[in-house]
Amino acid sequence: MCGICGYLADEQARPSVESIVERFLSIESRGSDASGFSASVDGRLWRLRAPVPAHVLAQYKKSRTLLVDQASAWIGHTRLATRGLASNNENNHPFMGSGLSLVHNGIICDYAKQAEHLKPDLQGECDSELILRLIQRGLDRGGSVTSSIQMMARKLDGDMACALISRDGQLWVWRRESSGFSTPLWLALQAGVQAVHFASTGHCLEGSLPNSKAWDLVSLPNLSGARFWLKDSQLMSKKFTLAASQQSVWGPWNDEWEEALSQYVYSAPGAYKKKVYKEREAKRGWAGNVLPLGVRADALYVCEVCDEWFMPEEVFDHKVDYKHYTFREEL
Repeated sequence: MCGICGYLADEQARPSVESIVERFLSIESRGSDASGFSASVDGRLWRLRAPVPAHVLAQYKKSRTLLVDQASAWIGHTRLATRGLASNNENNHPFMGSGLSLVHNGIICDYAKQAEHLKPDLQGECDSELILRLIQRGLDRGGSVTSSIQMMARKLDGDMACALISRDGQLWVWRRESSGFSTPLWLALQAGVQAVHFASTGHCLEGSLPNSKAWDLVSLPNLSGARFWLKDSQLMSKKFTLAASQQSVWGPWNDEWEEALSQYVYSAPGAYKKKVYKEREAKRGWAGNVLPLGVRADALYVCEVCDEWFMPEEVFDHKVDYKHYTFREEL
C-alpha cells in the first residue's frame, strides 16, 4: 500500500530538511509508482508530485526549495498505484483544492457510484481524489474542515489513513480500517515540544526523529482523527470520530480494477500479487536500493506465520507491524 508521512511544528521544533528527506525515503517501501509532497509556508501551499519513486523526486532541483525548514506543516506520499495510472500526474498525491492539500493510504470501494456525483470536480481517476472533493463540498455548504471530513466519511465506503494540511498551517489526520485492509498511522509527540509527527509505520518515525526515544509513539485508533494547530506558539489539538465503512473493500472494489488488471482470474492465493509483480517488473523494474536487507527484488514472499503474500518492498513493513520474521521465497 501507499505511504504517508509529515509533521506540524513551530519554528523552534521544525525538523531539518535532512530529517524530512530521510522520513520521505523511508516510506518508499510502501509505494514507488509515484511520489509527492506539499508544504504550508507563510500562508501558502506548495506542492511537487511526479510519477517517480521518492528517492528520484528528492533529487529534483525544485525539491530543495519545497522540502523547506520554513514549513509549519508538511505532508509526503509514496504511491502504489491501484486506480488511475501514475503516468497521469493528476492521479498522484497530494491532491489540492480550497486551500487544502491531502494524502491518502487506502481504498475507496464505492468509487464508481461516488464519481458519478463528483464528476465535474474530478481531475483524474484516482479514488483518493474523491476524499478531498467531498471535503470541499462540505466547506462550500458552510461546514468546518472537521465536520466536512466527518461528512465525507459517512458518504464514502472504504479504508483510509489520511493527512490534510491547510494553507494556514493546520493539520488533520484520521484513520479508518474496516475490512482487514492495513491502513496504519502512527503519531509522535513529546511533552514540552510544540510539534507532532506522523508516518505510516512507527519505524519511519524512529529513524527520522532526533533522540527518538524521547518521543511518545502511538498508533492512531481506528475510526478516529485529530486536528492540530499552533496558537501563541503552543501546539493545540482536538479529537474527532469517524463513521464506520458500510461495506467491505474487497467485494465491490475487486470488480472495479483497471481493465489491464480486471482481465486476470483470481484463482489462487497470491495470484493477484504475482500478476501485479510481473506487470510492474516489465514496466519499470524494482527500486532495489530501497528494499530491506536480504530481500531479493526478483522474488515474491509468503509469511510463514499468517500465510499472506508480499511483494519485496512490503516485507519490512510487515515484519515491523506484525513481528512476523519468517518468510519463504516464491517465484
